[in-house]
Amino acid sequence: MPPALPSETRTPNPVLGPSLPIADNHSRTRWRLVLWVIMLPFCALGVSIAKSDFDAGNTLIAVLQVAAAIVVAIYALYVGRDDLKQLRRPTRLLIGREGFQASTGSPVMWPEVASIGDPKSPQGDPRAIRVQLNDSRAFVADHKLSLVGQLLLRYNHGDLVLGSGFALTTAQVETLMRKQLADFRGVSSTEPTSPSRPKPRPIKGRRPVVRPAAGDRTKR
Repeated sequence: MPPALPSETRTPNPVLGPSLPIADNHSRTRWRLVLWVIMLPFCALGVSIAKSDFDAGNTLIAVLQVAAAIVVAIYALYVGRDDLKQLRRPTRLLIGREGFQASTGSPVMWPEVASIGDPKSPQGDPRAIRVQLNDSRAFVADHKLSLVGQLLLRYNHGDLVLGSGFALTTAQVETLMRKQLADFRGVSSTEPTSPSRPKPRPIKGRRPVVRPAAGDRTKR
């Protein structure tokens, strides 16, 4: 059974205000760190295979293999470094009155957030915490993201992905974040995990077709 939601006991934070700490699932973080370490030898193997293709005259294939191996290696080192730091911290996420903060990132204030949820995830079963930003370009400048951080933000279509690996289920963490965002805005929180989508606008130049009810039809 999933663990119960934490109590409303909050810790003071100079930036976020009273904040609810969400613990990290250290067991899952260790296994993920092992995965990143295992990926590095495979990247080296890919470079070795690329060398063989280069010697055989397959220059384009070799270049693509080397580029893919470098990208995967950089990503594994970047994420693995964060996971290694995370093992030294009991808390993975702070959800505060004024915003939230991941253990490896800077504080994000609620006015920067448009919505919280992953439209691609099943209803009530999000795979990761996904935060839609009001202005991703301003977010990059304000938070001084590194080059890798900017590439990840662009890869995620301008959304800030906090991932999973919490002591609570991802759905519970998302519910807490949505509730705090709603409290900040002074509106009631909603249960669906996906952000609401705007209604489609009517196409200009076309009038809506009004079909008469069955009882209103006249015989010719």
